[in-house]
Amino acid sequence: MPRTFVVFLSLLSPAVAADWPQYMGPDRAQVWNDEGVDLTLGGGTPDISWRAPVGAGYGGPAVAGGKVFVMDRVLADGASNPADQFDKSPVPGSERVLCLDEATGDEVWVHEYDCTYELSYPLGPRVTPTVVGDRVYTLGAMGDLKCLDVEDGSVVWETNLPAAYDTSPSIWGYASHPAVYGDTLYTFAGGEGSAVVAFDAATGQERWRALTTKDVGYSVPVLIEGGGVTQLVCFHAEGCASLNPADGSVYWQVPQKAKYGMSIGLPRADGSAGKLFLMGYQERSMMLDLDASTPAAEVAWVSKVRQAVHGTMATVHFGDGYVFGVDDDGRFVCFDVSTGEPVWETYELMYGRNKKCATAFHVVHEPSGRFVFFAETGELIVADVSVEGFVETARAKVLEPTSGTFGRDLIWCPPAFANRAVLVRNDEELIRVDLSE
Repeated sequence: MPRTFVVFLSLLSPAVAADWPQYMGPDRAQVWNDEGVDLTLGGGTPDISWRAPVGAGYGGPAVAGGKVFVMDRVLADGASNPADQFDKSPVPGSERVLCLDEATGDEVWVHEYDCTYELSYPLGPRVTPTVVGDRVYTLGAMGDLKCLDVEDGSVVWETNLPAAYDTSPSIWGYASHPAVYGDTLYTFAGGEGSAVVAFDAATGQERWRALTTKDVGYSVPVLIEGGGVTQLVCFHAEGCASLNPADGSVYWQVPQKAKYGMSIGLPRADGSAGKLFLMGYQERSMMLDLDASTPAAEVAWVSKVRQAVHGTMATVHFGDGYVFGVDDDGRFVCFDVSTGEPVWETYELMYGRNKKCATAFHVVHEPSGRFVFFAETGELIVADVSVEGFVETARAKVLEPTSGTFGRDLIWCPPAFANRAVLVRNDEELIRVDLSE
């Protein structure tokens, strides 16, 4: 097709833009499909459409139907968080689900409920809301699972996971972003025989429960296609299990004990290669080979020091026989799928040197093929990333870090990439960064 005809068609067709209704976007693919996006980041000074006040929290925003949804926490009068972030003494306060107007940042409604924290790092909720149709699903740090009406925030159904399943939150609280597939919500709960629970998304009625683990960790159940069936892959603190999403029966299990119980990054599958990567914190990341003819898996390799990637919060990205991800010291790494051996690594993303638990969330901007990062420094970063290396093309500071840990201020909140904008928050405000051309 002649190049002039391609340009003519692009002028006639409206550029694509879409919502970001859950953690990691539509299908949790970590892919941003919006066209008409300014990846120069406004020459380093992008336009901030609006700023909205919010309380503290680690959860990111979701965007759907002209609304923005985010969770935060408000301390009770006279209460304060302990100086020692590992102190699990009770801290009274409330959790909130905020709904804002996407165009203006104005408050539409607030759903608030009492919630005393008894956990490490008691800043606020960890979870990004999940929006499906006229419902928004949230999970608080102490296990309050809720389904709310998107129009007014009224409760459709709710349950408290520790009370319902005779368990208690992990040391860092509940952090599994609600996974809704079809008419079913899947989540990590805990307790005897109920590490993973499936609920009717419309009514909250339990459909099944499965597995017993000492600690459920902080990841998210994900659906994959493999071995001729749909599998619900559940990466918990003691390993990985594949379940039948219809009834919770086990297809296969692989043990992998997560250091400090920190199974956080989502299990990431490359269906074309029959691979599944499980990211361990600091050590013991693992690649699995998925059987093509039956639901089964076996260990391909277990990482050694300075192999693969051992990140804290972000999830890796597969690409043409290689995997890209942020390690727990802030390095951005490319490694070989087959062996785990590094191809290259760089500290250019953050700080320029080793920083404990340094985190950056990323997406791949599909129209351009570039990676877009939101780093804990409050910076947006655009880069050309391939097996050949990492080349930064743009950077802009858009938000000030407000949460102190490891001797530095940082932001550990995933962004939303919606409708040619990036929405990010710290512990004081949520902003919309307009990146439309």
